[in-house]
Amino acid sequence: MTPPVNAKSRIVTRIQVGGTAEEIGPLRTAFPDDHPLAGMQTKLDRAREHLETLNTEMYDFLKREPYSFALEKGRRRNEYVLRAYASELPPLQWSAVIGDFLQNLRSSLEYLAWELARAGRGGREPDERNVTFPICYKHKEFTNWGSRKISDLPPDAQAIIKELQPYNRSIVSPSGVVNMHLIGVPRYRGHPLWRLNELARRDRHQALRVISAATWSAGGSSLTELPFVLDSSLQMGPFKDGSVIARWVLREPINLEGRELPIRPTVSLELDDPDNPKVHSVIMVLGRLLEHIDGEVVPRLERFV
Repeated sequence: MTPPVNAKSRIVTRIQVGGTAEEIGPLRTAFPDDHPLAGMQTKLDRAREHLETLNTEMYDFLKREPYSFALEKGRRRNEYVLRAYASELPPLQWSAVIGDFLQNLRSSLEYLAWELARAGRGGREPDERNVTFPICYKHKEFTNWGSRKISDLPPDAQAIIKELQPYNRSIVSPSGVVNMHLIGVPRYRGHPLWRLNELARRDRHQALRVISAATWSAGGSSLTELPFVLDSSLQMGPFKDGSVIARWVLREPINLEGRELPIRPTVSLELDDPDNPKVHSVIMVLGRLLEHIDGEVVPRLERFV
C-alpha cells in the first residue's frame, strides 16, 4: 500500500508521527520537451521519482513494525527504563537512491545555469568551464569565485542568484519572528541550497546512511507530571538496538510493567547527518530541497531563458 498523494499539495505537506506516511505532491515546473529548460525538467522529474520510491519503501518498511519497546526495571532503586529494539535495520541500498536524488537535483541547477548563460550570450554556446550554479556560504567566496561563474548570465539573473546564496540566510523569518533553532549556529546551515550542496558532496565520497531515531507522541499527561515520579528523562534522536530511550525514577515502589504510558515512543527514519542533528524524517529533508528548487529557485529565474 502506497502513501496517499494529494494532487494539489506541495512536495511535502504533512509529516505523520513516526514518519510513516508523508505526502508528495506534483512538481510546479512542467516544461515541454521543446523548451530550453526541458533537460532541467528531466532532472527534477527524476529526483521526484526517487523521492516517491523512497517514500513507498520506507512506508512499507515501517508497516512491518520492525521496532518494539520494552519497559524494564533499571539498576537503581525504583527505576524503570524503556528500551528500543529493532528486528530489521534500514537497508544500505537506500543510500544509492538518496544519492541519485541529490545528484539529479544538483545537476538541475547546472542545467539551469547553462541555459541562462546561453540566453545571456544571445543563443551562443558558453564555455562549460566558466559556467556553474554557485552555492556559497560566504560572501567572500561568492565575490572571488561564484560571481565569475555566472558572468555570462543576464544581469538580472545574476542578481537573483546572488540573493539566493546561503550566506544571505537570516535568523529572522519574513514575519519578523526569530527562528530560535538558528540561534548559535551558522546561518547558512539551515539553507536548502547549502544542505543540497553538502549532501551531494558527501554522497560522492561515502554512502548517506539512514538511521533510526526516537520521537515522542503525547497521549495525555506526561509521566513527569505524575506525583509518584521523582526524576525522568527522554531521549530524542538516533538509537541502536537495545538503546535506552527513556528513564523514570519513582518516589515509591510501583509496578509500571504492563501499564500504558501517557507518552508514546515512535520511530522516524533519519539521515545520518552530523551537520543537522535535529530529528527530521528523510522524506521531509529531501522533499524540502526539491521544493525549494521547484518552488523558489526556478520560478524566479525561468523568465530569463
